[in-house]
Amino acid sequence: RQVFANLDELQRSSDGVVRAFEVRAYALRLRMLRTLAGSAALMVLVFVAGLWMTRRYIVGPVLRAEEAARRIRGGDFSQRLRIDTHDELAALGGSFNAMVDEVERLLAELEQRRAHAATVIQSAPVGIAVLTGDLRVLEGNRLFAELVGCDEGAIVGRPLSDIAFDLDYPDL
Repeated sequence: RQVFANLDELQRSSDGVVRAFEVRAYALRLRMLRTLAGSAALMVLVFVAGLWMTRRYIVGPVLRAEEAARRIRGGDFSQRLRIDTHDELAALGGSFNAMVDEVERLLAELEQRRAHAATVIQSAPVGIAVLTGDLRVLEGNRLFAELVGCDEGAIVGRPLSDIAFDLDYPDL
């Protein structure tokens, strides 16, 4: 009897140890699950913050640079990149703005030279025509137009051969 009583006591004691182990294991699993859920939430937060920062500091400036380049290609040389940072993109933006300034300056200089050349051509005391590579009249002065017997506007864009061979040269 005493052996069976000890066995019952041993059974109750072991059941208590097992229950205590199960409770402790459940508490540890719950703690681990909460830790994992917190870590996952933190990783999602870091990922979203990374996306936001990438969009703000990399993609945004690149898209603005692309839009400015598109406008400049269309002839709007007033476009400049706004530089908000002090990184490589800021250096690229500074170079871009300097390049646009230089192109704008060169175009203004080219226009000034073109206007000067046009003035020289128009004021020349002889007939002068400026030709393209395929021998079309790009510009001609009043005396050249009179020489070929056309209005000044009527010679621009025409092949020189059309104009020159319409002439009647009695000495040739």
